[in-house]
Amino acid sequence: MKSKFIGAVLLATGGISSLMLAAQSRRMATRSVVLANDHGVCSQRDIAGRWGYSYAGAIVGLGPAGSVGSFSMDEHGNLSGSQTRSFNGDVEPETITGTITIQHDCTATGTINVYLNGAFERSTDLDLVFVDHERGARAIFKTTGTVITIEARRIDED
Repeated sequence: MKSKFIGAVLLATGGISSLMLAAQSRRMATRSVVLANDHGVCSQRDIAGRWGYSYAGAIVGLGPAGSVGSFSMDEHGNLSGSQTRSFNGDVEPETITGTITIQHDCTATGTINVYLNGAFERSTDLDLVFVDHERGARAIFKTTGTVITIEARRIDED
């Protein structure tokens, strides 16, 4: 029997975020998936350290984009690092700086500035969620016209 997806609702309860998926068939089924940190409380100090990441996606109407890089972040959310990015097959080394502000429920926002050969190239805003006891993170670019997601893992703590 076919079921029809009818929605997704993000719930925040006691600092733990759950994603509730509902399916419609003869009876309603729900499934809860923990998105954020299992103990439910995150802080800037918790996410400080060295991180490795990759992003993949596209800029609508312009082409595919991808990157792999690393950064260090202090306990105030300030970060700096480097990446190798590919846009439509044009590969360049870049440096990054920025800030990430985390909420107690392990969601976060960030602003990242990108430099090519020392000159400012672009800036983007991110929405993030830290997972696996702050050992991992997932993010999405909020720039209009982009469909780019990020996967990050902690390399070590400072």
